[in-house]
Amino acid sequence: MVPERKFVFKIVVIGDGAVGKTSLIARFAEKTFQAEYKPTLGTNIVIKELKLENNQIKLLLWDIAGQAKWRDVRHLYYRGAQGCILVFDVTRPGTFESIPAWYKDLIKFSGDIPRVLLANKVDLTDIRKIAKEQAQSTADELEASYFETSAKDGTQVNDAFEKISGLILQKA
Repeated sequence: MVPERKFVFKIVVIGDGAVGKTSLIARFAEKTFQAEYKPTLGTNIVIKELKLENNQIKLLLWDIAGQAKWRDVRHLYYRGAQGCILVFDVTRPGTFESIPAWYKDLIKFSGDIPRVLLANKVDLTDIRKIAKEQAQSTADELEASYFETSAKDGTQVNDAFEKISGLILQKA
């Protein structure tokens, strides 16, 4: 039997304010959802342990503030990241349009690390503005795995976090 290996992975979760980064982390780590929006101040770190391919993995999930006033210090939080989750809100086109800028900033300070792109709030079908095909095309350009998520109902949230963990594990 192969002995269990232990890893600690730092994953930054980035994107504009109010796209659901904090809610996605809460859904994954604590199985909860809070509808009330409270902006993240700087960064918040959540720890979640999981077992993947006979490996015990401790995820350090860095929830990075998306508001413009934090732009000048964000790069400090990117240091040492081994993976990234880029998030946009399917009901707000501006959050999707800013994904390339977030990606450029990430690459500048963290290098070419594994990444996934999450189209969040897919439960809001009546007011969706970004088509799946459009988002998938951007994910392909960024060489990122793509997931359509809902922090509210849990759609593909675990899948996305397990995917980024697996991508990092492949490089470990």
